[in-house]
Amino acid sequence: MAQSDILFFELVKKNKARLKEKLYSALRSKAKINDLSERLLTKYLEQEKEL
Repeated sequence: MAQSDILFFELVKKNKARLKEKLYSALRSKAKINDLSERLLTKYLEQEKEL
């Protein structure tokens, strides 16, 4: 295999790892947002019941 092919495959491998990292980060952020949203909704509904 040519040196340029090896460099290309290494670059693809690094980019794939970065994309995977960003995807997992985005999924964690989405999960946190969903949790906070649920908590806020629960709090709102509790306050609404008190009124």
